[in-house]
Amino acid sequence: MSLGNPALSKWRASLNYISDAPLLGDPSTLRNRTPTSECGVSLAWLQYILRSLSKSGLDVETCGDFVTEVVIPLTRFSNGQRHRLWNLIPAEHVGKPQHYIIHAWSDPLETIVDALMTHLTPIAQPGMPQPKGPSPEVMRDTYIWLDVVSQSQHHNALIAQTGPDLAETRAAVSAASEGAIAVVAPGSKLLTRVWCLYECWAAVYYGSRNRLRVLF
Repeated sequence: MSLGNPALSKWRASLNYISDAPLLGDPSTLRNRTPTSECGVSLAWLQYILRSLSKSGLDVETCGDFVTEVVIPLTRFSNGQRHRLWNLIPAEHVGKPQHYIIHAWSDPLETIVDALMTHLTPIAQPGMPQPKGPSPEVMRDTYIWLDVVSQSQHHNALIAQTGPDLAETRAAVSAASEGAIAVVAPGSKLLTRVWCLYECWAAVYYGSRNRLRVLF
């Protein structure tokens, strides 16, 4: 892989020391054949990644920053291969997605993950303190479909010519066992983005209105 940024190289090397299992590995030929619609990643993995990025010195705030500063350099190899970030995530952190996440690229990735964690936090039983977040088991076993991880980000020129792959999006929305979640962060532009609105429409049209949740 081509890591021209020293801060990115240092961060990449640190990932083997912040979790019981490696957070990134080498791409697998077999994993390349996994349909995009099945490329879910655990919330626990995303939380590990965000915590490590906050200490890395990398200028990563929005989802767009994450793609530009992290995903594309990590998934562009000197032999010409281009990968999804999902291909580099060890098997213990991936699974078939329960939730398809709809978000704006201008929104902070941390805000999106925080909103999902709040959504998954159980309501306290009478007389019991309110949990501060989902249990570690829920974080580990909740898999989401997130475009910046699950799809290749090396297709900007193709999208400019032909537009997004609607069939791939339909398959991913339909494959998420619990439907789609649209995360409208404070100040989010999600509701002004045609593509985000299409994803919301697809979740309902190809499923039902119960297949779309909106988090504010």
